[in-house]
Amino acid sequence: MRRVFIERLYAISGELNEHGQPVYYGKVKGCVITDNEDGIKHAAMTINYALSHMGLVIPPQANCGWIGEAGPGPSYGDERDDGTVVGFDNDFTQHSRRS
Repeated sequence: MRRVFIERLYAISGELNEHGQPVYYGKVKGCVITDNEDGIKHAAMTINYALSHMGLVIPPQANCGWIGEAGPGPSYGDERDDGTVVGFDNDFTQHSRRS
């Protein structure tokens, strides 16, 4: 999915805005990665590099991720049998939502 997203962004990266500048001129990016695998840093690295290559600005700490338990099981945002949502009851998640 990540590859398709980046390819679609590359497809329009050569277009110009109404001022004759590259379409991504002055745009800032970041990424949020949710999964139950330990590949968040690698995914963020790949996405950040591709987007910077297209000319988007990457501010410090522009990515974050939620690492659930490694292996099979529910991912962040999945609904449990009791109606609660995976990850929403995590202390760090709740702290970040209140901030």
